[in-house]
Amino acid sequence: MIRICWWGKASRLHGIDKIIGSVKKLHHNYPEIKLSIFEDDAKRAEYLKQSYMGLEPDIGDFLDVRSDMTFSTGLGEYLSDEADIVLGVFGGTELGMTVVPNKVVEAMALGAPVVTQAATALNEFNLIGDGLKVVDPDNTFENEIEDIIVRCRENSKYIEDLQCGLVQKYNENFNVKLYRSRMLRVLWGNEAFTASMHREAFDEQVR
Repeated sequence: MIRICWWGKASRLHGIDKIIGSVKKLHHNYPEIKLSIFEDDAKRAEYLKQSYMGLEPDIGDFLDVRSDMTFSTGLGEYLSDEADIVLGVFGGTELGMTVVPNKVVEAMALGAPVVTQAATALNEFNLIGDGLKVVDPDNTFENEIEDIIVRCRENSKYIEDLQCGLVQKYNENFNVKLYRSRMLRVLWGNEAFTASMHREAFDEQVR
């Protein structure tokens, strides 16, 4: 089985239609693919099930929608053990094309390969690579998923290399000390913040 995972608020703003549609196409060539969606609200999860499974009864062959697990109740452990590929955001909104989505950072911490829409911040942090593939918001992502699957089948160590590289990039960019330092540097440009802290104290904090 190849388990593709997504979590959060399953809305069209996050590109949920594109996610399900693209995985459905992949499932025709790779029947072992399963998509697990972890919705953080039980009512939305039920609505999602009825919306898609009511229209396409066979969609249950590859789609599993759950609301019984969050990061506070074991989702992180589940993803670490079960997620082969993680999907990010595909809504095409201005915000989504600018920031690094939380899902991407969380997946990197878990060492899970990620496919998401292109965003300027992903380039700024130099995160894009074999372990983090991006697509234009107007495109679907079947080719990127298939590339990961084919490479993993050709080289048993490929997935291990991806996992190590992702965790390393996470540690280099998003560890608590570094993040705090970056935030302080941003705040230093704020007059009120600058007035409240001596330069010597600021330099000590960002080291």
